[in-house]
Amino acid sequence: SGNTNSSSAASIGASVPVKEIYKYDEINPAQPVFIDFTNKQIVVASTEDEFEYYWDIYKNGVAIPTDLDFNNIQVVILDLGNIGNCTQITSYRNIRANEYSGNTVLVNFNYRESGSSSSTSSSSSASSCANLEEKRPFYFYSIESRKKILIDENVSFE
Repeated sequence: SGNTNSSSAASIGASVPVKEIYKYDEINPAQPVFIDFTNKQIVVASTEDEFEYYWDIYKNGVAIPTDLDFNNIQVVILDLGNIGNCTQITSYRNIRANEYSGNTVLVNFNYRESGSSSSTSSSSSASSCANLEEKRPFYFYSIESRKKILIDENVSFE
């Protein structure tokens, strides 16, 4: 997790198209039904069967997108797990993908981590803290490449 080697930036090549398939909805959060652990995970689905398996776990009962061409794409699933408590919160910010070598693509996830202060607004009440622990944000992205996918994660602190 988290690449701190500045020399790797010189190896990054052309941008690779990334398309959002599903974005976590803060207002009406859908929670995965069949997941029995709380940790964060990143999964790459390289085939239609793998994608359908994970889509069913995360989006049980929602129609499977049929416009994905697995001859040209792979799907990356970002599952942030249960996202913390009111003293330390990790938020997902963005994704990008770039050619990394002749046979690899680097997918970079950026996060923001923040701690609460004693001057927190009333919206961070005890009840919202309890609800926060129940949230499990997850995202599906298509990466327009069949090359091996490497994952890089970076966190900025606030």
